[in-house]
Amino acid sequence: MDRIIVIGPPGSGKTTLCKRLSELTGAPRIDLDDLQIKDDGHPVPNDEWQRIMAEVIAQDRWILDGGRLESLEQDLVRADTVVVVHIPRLRSFYQWVKREARSKDQWLKWRWRALWLAWSWASLAMPRVWAKIEVNKREYGYKIVHLATRDMIAGYVARLEREYGEKQARTG
Repeated sequence: MDRIIVIGPPGSGKTTLCKRLSELTGAPRIDLDDLQIKDDGHPVPNDEWQRIMAEVIAQDRWILDGGRLESLEQDLVRADTVVVVHIPRLRSFYQWVKREARSKDQWLKWRWRALWLAWSWASLAMPRVWAKIEVNKREYGYKIVHLATRDMIAGYVARLEREYGEKQARTG
């Protein structure tokens, strides 16, 4: 696992999972949310975003945390693993609202568009994400991991911990 894409709605646990994957694999975690907003607070235009992503995915190893649907096909070309975190809508929405409420700059982060995205991701974005992933799987050959509950996420991490622990024991 050298080039991993982790996709899911806000509040689904993507960042926590990506941080753990980075610890296990040694691949750098790239927080795409940080790259999507310019210094002036406006979103990066799509043409600039495509250029940024081309540079990111040209690297040998990475874990993409989040992203934009517009660059997903481009990202899939280089991925060896695609992890789709799709926990129940109410759970991810609750987690997102809880995280935002704890944020020091919460008033800057509480944007109606983001709130709408957190709620509607499952019905609007998810079908488009799955379509792009499935259509390109045969051509690009990446592995797809679908995690639909917190228990599935925990089980996946535990399995990877065992696998990477065994690898380290053999090589160490």
